Amino acid sequence: MFSNRTGKVLVICFPYCLSEEKEAIEKYIASRLGFGVGFIDHGSYLPSELYDSWRGQYRSEDVLDYLSSLRLGSLTIAIIKEDAYVYGYNYVFGHADPKRGVCAVYTKRISGQGGDEYILRLVKETLHELGHLLGLDHCNNRECVMSFSRNLAEVDRKKPIYCSSCLAKLNKGIAGFR
Repeated sequence: MFSNRTGKVLVICFPYCLSEEKEAIEKYIASRLGFGVGFIDHGSYLPSELYDSWRGQYRSEDVLDYLSSLRLGSLTIAIIKEDAYVYGYNYVFGHADPKRGVCAVYTKRISGQGGDEYILRLVKETLHELGHLLGLDHCNNRECVMSFSRNLAEVDRKKPIYCSSCLAKLNKGIAGFR
């Protein structure tokens, strides 16, 4: 499932990821971090008890609890074809729990017109959440992938790379992971 690289990342898709999504995620994770990537298409949606029907969104804290309960043993990124929120925010593009090594990227609000625009947004948010798993905080550099995004314009402004400051911190995080 994984390549022979030292670091490994597991991407679990709810319910599935398209081949274009998988190729882009794998390419950027491998080129930016040197990690091998494995994919699992879950084949179904998240459990209904994680869904807040009043808001019409998933509770991201509960989603991370669920992902952690799966005990997959690797850095785990869930790509979820839904919308979610955390307490205090109307929605989130993604959410990470570095202590448990799990994060989620929610695609509903980044899908836009689809195609290349969507794939680039997906890559940025995946690299962002993975950065949190590896110890990075939000960055003040608005072009850095670790910049906090409150809306799509801010996602689009970011580049799919870590700035030099974040990259230096990231190298320490990666060394600790390997």
